[in-house]
Amino acid sequence: MAGIALGALGPPLWNSREKTKNDLMLPMILQRLRSFLPVYAHLSLRVPKILFLMPLSYPGRAMIRSFAATTGWKNPADKIENHATCGRLEEIIGQQGVRILFPTAEFGDVSTYELYVLNSLVKALRPKNIFEIGTLHGRTTVNLLDNADELETLYTLDIMEDLPGNRFAGHPRSAKVKRIVCDSRDLDVRPYRNMMDLIFIDADHTYDAVLGDSAKALEMLSAKGAIAWHDYTSVSDTKRACHEFMRQNPGRRYVHVKDTSLLVMLAD
Repeated sequence: MAGIALGALGPPLWNSREKTKNDLMLPMILQRLRSFLPVYAHLSLRVPKILFLMPLSYPGRAMIRSFAATTGWKNPADKIENHATCGRLEEIIGQQGVRILFPTAEFGDVSTYELYVLNSLVKALRPKNIFEIGTLHGRTTVNLLDNADELETLYTLDIMEDLPGNRFAGHPRSAKVKRIVCDSRDLDVRPYRNMMDLIFIDADHTYDAVLGDSAKALEMLSAKGAIAWHDYTSVSDTKRACHEFMRQNPGRRYVHVKDTSLLVMLAD
């Protein structure tokens, strides 16, 4: 009878506590899974490049950094040794007086400060021949053109026949600009070998394309020349390709310009 009476009062207290703990466990697990969902969603959507190059949201990026820190996961770009130093522009080439045309950046453009850095690089190097891979609006083109006092020819390559804008068309020295319309993968570098005093790479940001453009740039480079890459710190494939290029060509001076996404390879 005692046993029946106890049963009627319900399960023992310790079983009740265990049940309460189990009831709370499932919502806690679901909450943890839901907190990591943006990470998994971001990683699974890498194939469409536009989603990979433009992460889903600031909270999503913050969660990816947190996930990487707690799990020890590393960006593929960080697995290759980085041979670049980081320095301020003034420490690299000194203070330069430049002019900036079209200072306001549009989508896909370099920032205003990055434009200042590129123009300062032109002033310091005094290039006769420049090769730009990736024309887009022609904003960088016209600034390189305007600041290169000793320029003979500025070659600018883009896959688009009709540019979304042509900022250099009305410049007094626009005759010095030679457009090349093709995919950079199809570019024959033989006519430009060892000619270019400055090469700027800002086109297809996939790993293979950046590495291929970099190899061609090295063939076209003059003995005193420099190569500059855009989006070195902001696009994973670009960073990984640059690191691989540095690994393949270790006897060079590589500098990441502080407060920019620009990587520069300078002559020794």
